[in-house]
Amino acid sequence: MTHPCLTCGACCASFRVDFSVHETQDMGGDVPDGLAVEVTGSTCRMRGTDHSPPRCAALTGKVGSQAACGIYEWRPPSCPAGVFYKAGL
Repeated sequence: MTHPCLTCGACCASFRVDFSVHETQDMGGDVPDGLAVEVTGSTCRMRGTDHSPPRCAALTGKVGSQAACGIYEWRPPSCPAGVFYKAGL
């Protein structure tokens, strides 16, 4: 059975996701550069999560029923979906 956090998408359409610039591919990390928006010299934000309402640009499908992360293997460590999933929430 798939954990609901991997198909719901609500977190990806609710929270701003900031992370270190070192998490981008350009700096040796995994997050695709095209999905990172520079906030400061040391911080980036997932594209789309600074909108109102937020929706991560990597989120695919319909929130609440058939959603998925298009970059799950390369998402930043601060991604709420990964954080809540690991915590068992």
